[in-house]
Amino acid sequence: MNQAPQPYRALERSAFQGSIHGAQVDLFTLRNASGAFVKVCNYGARIVQIVMPNASGVLGDVALGFNDLAGLQRPSPTGVPSMGAFIGRYANRIAHARFSMDGIIYELSKNSGEHCIHGGASGTRYAVFSVVEHLSNRITLQHRFTQSTDGFPGDLDLLLTYALDDNNALNVSWQAQAGRVDTLGNFTSHVFFNLGCSTQSSIVNHSLQINASRYLPLNHALIPTGDLAEVGNTPFDFRSPQLIRDQISREHPQLALCGGYDHHFAVDDWDHKLKTVATLTVPTRGRRMTVHSTEPGVQLFTANGLSAAQCGFTPRSGVCLEPSYFPDSPNQPQFPSTRIAAGQSRSGEIVYAFGLLE
Repeated sequence: MNQAPQPYRALERSAFQGSIHGAQVDLFTLRNASGAFVKVCNYGARIVQIVMPNASGVLGDVALGFNDLAGLQRPSPTGVPSMGAFIGRYANRIAHARFSMDGIIYELSKNSGEHCIHGGASGTRYAVFSVVEHLSNRITLQHRFTQSTDGFPGDLDLLLTYALDDNNALNVSWQAQAGRVDTLGNFTSHVFFNLGCSTQSSIVNHSLQINASRYLPLNHALIPTGDLAEVGNTPFDFRSPQLIRDQISREHPQLALCGGYDHHFAVDDWDHKLKTVATLTVPTRGRRMTVHSTEPGVQLFTANGLSAAQCGFTPRSGVCLEPSYFPDSPNQPQFPSTRIAAGQSRSGEIVYAFGLLE
């Protein structure tokens, strides 16, 4: 399919260099043989840019991102602090910023009203990762979570690797090692995708398929009710490809609650192994992205609160597909457990495989 050349942002490495919390911040590039490249900043382990070729070999941005370090530190609007970041120690929300484990109540920072989101005020979005290794197509970073900084029990050592292969697949893999006490760990990648290669185009023209027969309804505080609802005959049914525009425009109290999608889906037949969980396409651009994951769920977020006046991105100019464990699982024992035993580790993987429509 022929298409007009799509420009991509020319990022200057020097614009991302600086010091945060006394640690050095920099920009790193991953490249492959097809000419595709990914740029990663170690502040928040952020994927700042993903550039992929179209059918004619023309390169274009397929993810939203800022052009300098100051942009990465914007405090608002909704979603901006997460843009491109690797999320931990606990991705998504924990109700009332507290949970009990082995009879001990742990109090977390409240950074989403009365609740905790994405690990609180000391989550990885605001951390400078150490760079362990940087090769032409791969970077490995590390971070240590401590109870004294984030309120979760014990220490947790995180090792994170981004790797770009020659088939235009971006692999995000991690291993989290618990310290001397049991703790929790829930991680995800929070890239805002737009396969239309334009920050001003809406992702409602994208087609989406999610391999999930159930989703997690939310209460008024956007915390899961604990139920797993069937997607059939609802706007949450993406078991076959659907234009986001057609689904998001339907009347449904859950969509009204969020102003769009900000919901978690339970992956069908989850078995801890890497499997296809979602496929995103944009027919007008001939592009496709397939998401593979080891995690039991995936969050669909349609960037409903972005503001052009505040950050340069319009509402619904990006879509997030965030594989992870379920929100609020420490308070909902019927959900898959995010507990990591003392001295033990848990690994996870997400693959964003980019391609072209046939």
